[in-house]
Amino acid sequence: MNSLTPKGFEFSIDRQQLNNNAAEKQYTDEVRNLFHKGYRSFLKSTESYDPETIHTLQNEAASNGGNVYDIFTGSELAIAYQNYPDLICNKLTPVEPTSRLQDSVMNAKFINLTELADIEGIVFCLQGQRNFLNGGAYFPLESPQAFELAYACVQGFVKQYSPNIPVYIMQPDRNFSMLFDNDPLASARVLPIGNDLEVSLLNIQLSRVNYKGRPVNVVPDISGRWSGTIYWREFQTPDDKPYLFLGRYRVLVKPETALHSYLKKLADDNRFATIANTIHLLREDEAGHNPEALSAYV
Repeated sequence: MNSLTPKGFEFSIDRQQLNNNAAEKQYTDEVRNLFHKGYRSFLKSTESYDPETIHTLQNEAASNGGNVYDIFTGSELAIAYQNYPDLICNKLTPVEPTSRLQDSVMNAKFINLTELADIEGIVFCLQGQRNFLNGGAYFPLESPQAFELAYACVQGFVKQYSPNIPVYIMQPDRNFSMLFDNDPLASARVLPIGNDLEVSLLNIQLSRVNYKGRPVNVVPDISGRWSGTIYWREFQTPDDKPYLFLGRYRVLVKPETALHSYLKKLADDNRFATIANTIHLLREDEAGHNPEALSAYV
């Protein structure tokens, strides 16, 4: 796509790329919308313009790369909801107290963002693993076995609490990450599986998801010895640690803890290099090395 005028563009010194500014953002938005307009036309011309087919195509595309869900999604949900909500489709598998997984999968809902914003429900997703750095067993979270495990855990929740709104599970993917990032009260629970494996079960409530603004209660774009995003979120762990890593680039920090107060003060003072060093030490702590510098916080 060619711009009709260079007005407003600012180039890098080597003139190989555009610097971020209002003109660059507008151009990027126009290119993105043109691409999705073409994709929508293709789906309609091939009689594929329905949520289930679109979701299937998303999965096939992600299987060749792109399904990076352990990273902050920023404004992706707001952009998609505003410009192409019909082209981001989710598969919600209902969880009932007595239903078998096979039956629930047959009754799964395929739903785009416009429809998703109008329904209620609690959505769970298995999207993290602990103690991998400490030599624990590796458990592929995208495997059918992981989905069976998630279903069994959530079914136990439904039996115990009998929530008055629908309960679903989703496969670990970037779509769920967008929902998690935009629910300010999203939470997680670490579940021990055997002697050397712990997995993180995340949950969001659809009525709390903000489809129109940027995520809150986060500190994004940390870089240094550790790179990623900090989330102020509630969670439960067997060892009662005040932090929980969700993959490589996300870490939850429990509010109202000494660690939260320390990191928040650093963020307020724009001391992001110190934050990166501290999160790096938390990785060491997770691996069992107990850095002395963290003794007051963990």
